Amino acid sequence: MFPIQTQKTKTTQSKPTRPPDIVIGDSDFATLTALAESAGGPLADAADQLLTELDRALRVPDHALPEDRVRLYDWIAFQTGDGAARRVQLVRPEDADIAEGRVSVLTPVGAALIGLAPGKPIAFATPGGGLQTLTVLTTARGE
Repeated sequence: MFPIQTQKTKTTQSKPTRPPDIVIGDSDFATLTALAESAGGPLADAADQLLTELDRALRVPDHALPEDRVRLYDWIAFQTGDGAARRVQLVRPEDADIAEGRVSVLTPVGAALIGLAPGKPIAFATPGGGLQTLTVLTTARGE
């Protein structure tokens, strides 16, 4: 499950903020739900994270999905909380190849990206128990 994000106020105190809104098309919703529900073993934690994201997503017909929302097989440029920029393609687990920049949706980063719009930061739990943030910069349709 994704922790609640915090935002610094001018008094340097942290206050909880809500994760950004995510929007997912019906086709991706069905595909991702089936993937997450069938995942086990080493993918179980990431599958739970993906199901949490799907539970909070606004689900829309595919034709009504805004063009800038991250979809399965999109290429996404994003920036991490430490300023590093990356470009990856979000794919099904069997298509993942980190050397080629293809990241599985059944990873913490993949689950965090789905449905996001550019400019929206999200915090997510890393496998080591830490907290990472990323912000989508651009999206482009993939295969």
